[in-house]
Order: sequence, then structure tokens, then C-alpha cells
Amino acid sequence: MHSAHKHSYCEMYYLIDGKCDLSVADDIYSLTSGTLIFLSTNVLHQTNYSSTSTHTRLYIEFTEDYIKDLYNDYGKTWIDDNLFNKLKYIPDSKRPFINSILENIIDERKKSDNFSQFIIKMYFQELIIQILRYHKEFFGESHGRVNIADESIQIAINYIVNNYTKNISLNDISYMLHLNSSYFSKKFKTVTGTGFNEYLSNIRINHSEKLLLETDLSITDIAFKSGYDNSNYYGDAFKKKKGVSPTYFRRIKGDIK
Repeated sequence: MHSAHKHSYCEMYYLIDGKCDLSVADDIYSLTSGTLIFLSTNVLHQTNYSSTSTHTRLYIEFTEDYIKDLYNDYGKTWIDDNLFNKLKYIPDSKRPFINSILENIIDERKKSDNFSQFIIKMYFQELIIQILRYHKEFFGESHGRVNIADESIQIAINYIVNNYTKNISLNDISYMLHLNSSYFSKKFKTVTGTGFNEYLSNIRINHSEKLLLETDLSITDIAFKSGYDNSNYYGDAFKKKKGVSPTYFRRIKGDIK
């Protein structure tokens, strides 16, 4: 997760020990030990760890179909609204219980007999139900957005997300924030783990993916609607990021192996 990315499956990310910054869509969070988040499909995210500290993390990848029983019982809208893309801080009193469920999942994966897949699914659903049961307690408001020292970067990211179709630059935003451009550039990379130009390109490329798959617009029109004033430059940037051309990406319906 060191570069901004998204995928067609869901992900549970749990920081057991240490600290890191997590970007989810257009928000940045400062995570501490005991912080957990369920990421929905196709949401842009990235982690940035301090090189001077150690950390222990656990993540589980799963499809929406894997939790269809919960959708059937509680409704997809309710599950999505209360489970995904919301930071949850597991308090010390509940952490051993949550950890024990995760340890059961890990132990069952090691056994891997004819019953394991069903038992793992049972444990995973129990984990989600317990998180939802204690939703208000686990939703750590004090562990919300970035520290005030990084508020300028949050403003910058919000501006990028809302204006990526325009001709914006690092100098434009640093001027808007009344910051030296060199200082802003270093600060942006420290907080997000990505340089300004790469971050902007990631936002544009991810937007263009949606247009490629969900519209019949030409490659040139998609390039313009994604913030590029040159379709050839867009094609080069897309291939550098995704490994295939926009045309081929559309042909295979985004199913990059």
C-alpha cells in the first residue's frame, strides 16, 4: 500500500502495533495501535510508514459476495454505511477479544482441512458483527483526520480531488496555502508518501478508468475530462501506471492480471 491504488475486492486493514498515515479517497488519517478500517471496492487508498519506527499490521482481502449473508440479514446499504471506509479504534478493553478472533482465523488457515473455509468464514462474520455491535464505541472520533500540523495537506488533497480536471500545479497550491513551494513539496510527500505530481496523476488516471469502463467516450474526450490536454500524454501516463494502454484496458474491461 505504499503507492495509491484501488482494487475490485474489499480489504480489512488492522494496525496492531506502531503508527502510520492512511489516505482513503480524499481524507488522510493518522493511525495508532489498535486502529482498524474496512475498505470498500474501488476506493483509492495508500499507507505511509515512518522509516524510524516499526509496525505490525494484519490485512484480509475479501469480496462482497463473501459477506452476502450479512447483506441479506441487515441490508447492503446499512452494512456499507456502517462498516466501510470508517476508521475504528479498538479500545484496550476490547482488543484481546478482537485479536482472539483474528488469531482463530490465522490458526484455521494453518490447519486447512475440509472444514477450514467454513470455519474461517464464520469467524470473519463474527468479527464484522462484533465491530458493528460496538460501532459507536469503536468509532474513535479522537482518531479521526490528520493532526493539525498536517491540515494544510488535507486542504491540498481536497483541492486536488475537486479540481483535478483543471490545469493545477504544485506552485498553484503552495501559493494558495501561503507556503514555500519547496517546503510544501517535501511536506506533501512526507504525509502522503507520494510526490505531488504522482498523486495528481493517480487521481486523474483513476477517474479515467471509470470513464473507460462506464462510457463510450473516445480516448481523446476521456483524456480531456480527466485533466489532460493531450491524449498522447494521457496514454503514456496511463500505460506507465497500469501497464496497458487505455484502449486495451477498456477492451479487457479493466481485468488486469
